[in-house]
Amino acid sequence: MSFLILSNTPDLDRLKATGVLPITQSEQNNQNSMEIVVLKSGDKIFLYNGDTEKIYGYGIITGSKPPPKILSYRSKKKQKSILLRVDMRDFMKRGFRTNYISSSPGILNMISGDEEKWFLEKLWYVNRRLSSIFIAFLNDEKRNSFADHSGIFSVLIYSPGYPSGMGRVRLKIGRAFAREIFDKIKMIEDYQRRDGFNRLYDCIVELGNKIYSELFKPLNLEFLWQRGNYLIDFYIDNYNFFFPLELAYANDRFLFEKNIISFLSSNDWENCYNGRKNRVKLKKVLLLASLANGIENSLSEVDELYRFFKNQMNGKNSQVRLIARDPGYGSLRKQLFDVDIFHFSGHMANSGIKGMRDSFLFRTLLNLNPERRPRMIFLNSCGRGYRNGFQITELGVRCCITPRYKIPDTQGAGFISSFYAFLKHGFSVAYAFNRTINMEFSRRRLLPLSYSFFGDNRMSYDL
Repeated sequence: MSFLILSNTPDLDRLKATGVLPITQSEQNNQNSMEIVVLKSGDKIFLYNGDTEKIYGYGIITGSKPPPKILSYRSKKKQKSILLRVDMRDFMKRGFRTNYISSSPGILNMISGDEEKWFLEKLWYVNRRLSSIFIAFLNDEKRNSFADHSGIFSVLIYSPGYPSGMGRVRLKIGRAFAREIFDKIKMIEDYQRRDGFNRLYDCIVELGNKIYSELFKPLNLEFLWQRGNYLIDFYIDNYNFFFPLELAYANDRFLFEKNIISFLSSNDWENCYNGRKNRVKLKKVLLLASLANGIENSLSEVDELYRFFKNQMNGKNSQVRLIARDPGYGSLRKQLFDVDIFHFSGHMANSGIKGMRDSFLFRTLLNLNPERRPRMIFLNSCGRGYRNGFQITELGVRCCITPRYKIPDTQGAGFISSFYAFLKHGFSVAYAFNRTINMEFSRRRLLPLSYSFFGDNRMSYDL
């Protein structure tokens, strides 16, 4: 029997006449709107695009004595992702093979119940660049190194495409191993808050080496991550507790750091695949410095950026504006209108420039037409980074970069200049951000680890 996975709904009667059974979304199914189909050995799975009426991928179930296997499919109109789940209980060492080719982001997830003690031997995955990747799962002997690990080891790979280069892996681990990892993460955060940068570097490297040697090396996964820029999430038991770490490869060493994350707000998930242009023509830049309490370093920072953008933006309609005063609500609202990049340097506490207190900025953004709000905001200030970043992207700003912790004056200059230099070469904002973080880390400059990226990771600028 052949099954057809539909990314769009074509003429079902015509397809049934060919002997192919369609799998579509079910209106009467559970909250995930999935239709369950039992597959047998030898069944073929085709991925079909109803718009182009072309089959762009296939899979085949193999095994000499296969038990029941379940395949599920979910599709969203605005986000053309494909989710394949295959449950092969007691299906040990008989294999599952699929060739998966798609022009849109896809997810392949191998799952099973915790009570079953089996391991898949291999899984083939063909990503967006059509290059084969082999993933080997742990066998029973290697499982013993995972202390109280008692469940299936599952790996999920998310390939959102290049040039952003962000990928995602979700690993299910036991509690004992998890405690060791989370203790290290807590130490990292404590060192950051106390400015203990000397010990911080060693702690991060130690954590990266531990995860590499006890997870990725036994799984033969090291070659998969040599590009870096992957997010790592850990699952404990059946609970979706995500502890995101990014895996960066530099100097023959795998490095993990919790702050190097690309977030997508709910608005971004809705709009990412809904006609938004990934390349934006850079026409308008606003640079704002806070001179409160005699902080002249802010002016020095934005003045350097002013010269940088002036040299790069030669278009007739391009505009670079520098403000070193309290702009007031009306003036700030006018200046933020249709800005491609808004960079602020200074404090966002009560002692800083009153026009840039975070509540003031949010109120200003809220009163702008969503289509006219800034495309990217870089807040180089000692504010509440996570809250500010999430709230700014929820208001419709596509990207926001802001530090989680206190940044000493002038200490972020190298990170800022390198980040904008990457943007100049046409890289996406998330790729430029992560490349800069990795480059600074390899030079033992740890302060940029305080920065976090929020928003649409695929946007890039044409200067």
